[in-house]
Amino acid sequence: MTIDFDFDADPLMLNGWCIHPEDQLASRPTSIWELDPCKIGLHLDSSQQDGKSIKGSNLKERFDGQRVLPAHILDWLLEHTEKIPESWKKKEVFFWGTIYRDGEGSLFVRLLRWRDSQWSWSLRWLTFRWTTFHPAAVLGS
Repeated sequence: MTIDFDFDADPLMLNGWCIHPEDQLASRPTSIWELDPCKIGLHLDSSQQDGKSIKGSNLKERFDGQRVLPAHILDWLLEHTEKIPESWKKKEVFFWGTIYRDGEGSLFVRLLRWRDSQWSWSLRWLTFRWTTFHPAAVLGS
């Protein structure tokens, strides 16, 4: 099953949040793409493997060339939880294709997680560290 996604669509925005073009990764998909939700990949940078961790602001710089998915794909998955792989339940999957700013200018990324027997979203500030449990959702082949 493939779905046409407008990768330029506006994701969920809460009071005080904004998206600045200069914060966004150049490698995120844009325009309309055909997406098979079953082929969403997970990417870990080498700095997140083998017990290592990396600060989110540094990790952001390492995503060059990765087709990271935007947050409105996360929102779609929450509406279609049957499409979320069972293997994701032990991870927090990040949607780096949308980087938000709060009212004070701090940057964060939204994530999809399994908590209290259900799928939900949360956020993580780029000042925090990312480990092997924090992969990025990427456009698979």
